[in-house]
Amino acid sequence: NRMRLEELPGETYTSTAEIKGEADMSSVNAEYELTYKIGAKVMMLTNGSGYHNGSIGIIKKVVNSIFDDEEEIVIEIDGTDVYVVKNKWVVYKPTVKEEIVQEVDKFGQPVKKTKKTVENKEAGQVIQYPFKLGYAVTIHKAQGMTLTNGVNLKPEIWDSGQLYVALSRVDCRENIYIDGILKDKNWKLDKKVEKFYQSFDEEWKE
Repeated sequence: NRMRLEELPGETYTSTAEIKGEADMSSVNAEYELTYKIGAKVMMLTNGSGYHNGSIGIIKKVVNSIFDDEEEIVIEIDGTDVYVVKNKWVVYKPTVKEEIVQEVDKFGQPVKKTKKTVENKEAGQVIQYPFKLGYAVTIHKAQGMTLTNGVNLKPEIWDSGQLYVALSRVDCRENIYIDGILKDKNWKLDKKVEKFYQSFDEEWKE
């Protein structure tokens, strides 16, 4: 991605994510320091007006927003110019809530007990443009995305489940081009999963 960006002429823009509260970048699929240029190929990370998670586009221009001091990025997606502003990711974290409740014991006597429940509460926010450079993306970063355009797949597999994640990002097999050969070592099956299905088969035989 950096190599392809450096090949483009013109000004380099950089946007640093704004982090509020106890949020952190590991909780969102966005770049902390996003570097881009006009003409760069990018991939959208969220659903929005004129785009969805996984949409591929080309940055056309950077303009001043009429609503605030932030800049708007004009990205051509499927032949249409889409105005993209910064996205606000809300990060939630589990918290334990305690409350005193009154119950009846086995002798029919009222007793007070402490009831604990787990709730997800807003911990903070991450504010950044909802795209990243789209020349290449790792399997890990592609999780949760739906890719509708042609994908040149050259996966580097070292753990179980990775190949499935890579293949299942694309909405139809006609849009997948696999660069090279998927070798036997790429087809990794978790031993626990294999053991589960073996026991499942034995139960059916019985």
